[in-house]
Amino acid sequence: MPAPYAPWLRPHIGELWELGVTKVLSLLEEAEEAELHLQAERQVCAAHHLAFERFPIRDMDVPELAALAILVARLLDEIRAGYT
Repeated sequence: MPAPYAPWLRPHIGELWELGVTKVLSLLEEAEEAELHLQAERQVCAAHHLAFERFPIRDMDVPELAALAILVARLLDEIRAGYT
């Protein structure tokens, strides 16, 4: 899903929590996060009891394969354990 619109960040994260989402994974780089005014995303997620993780990927780039494989394996373990 696309990055949330900054002024609607709190309600958007709240809706995710209401839908049963337990974790947000951001693929934004720090500069993009700042440009979109989403620096508070981690804190807003915490306020709604959602885990937050960053795995920044540069636009038009491919992530380092070994790091991506580790991330995917961990996310699969979390999903199998009931986290969404």
